[in-house]
Amino acid sequence: MSRLTEKMFRKEDPLVYQDKDSHLIRSLTTKDFLALGVGTIVSASIFTLPGVVAAQHAGPAVALSCLTAAIVAGLVAFAYAEMAAAMPFAGSA
Repeated sequence: MSRLTEKMFRKEDPLVYQDKDSHLIRSLTTKDFLALGVGTIVSASIFTLPGVVAAQHAGPAVALSCLTAAIVAGLVAFAYAEMAAAMPFAGSA
């Protein structure tokens, strides 16, 4: 049983990934990141109709659910930013 827990809680050495990714270059620019962000926002339009239906049937609780979703999305964004800052390798976050 202890062997299973050792496998579950082992920690990788980040230097292994740094050595493997040393030949990769950073090629994305600010314009690329803006395009990714706008594309993500536009692709979220699939949720427009369910939002309209929820507003008609749920009433003022829709505002609370949107606020909760925004807070959770912000926390996830902070987690990704923290991961990218801690391990600045290709594929880290």
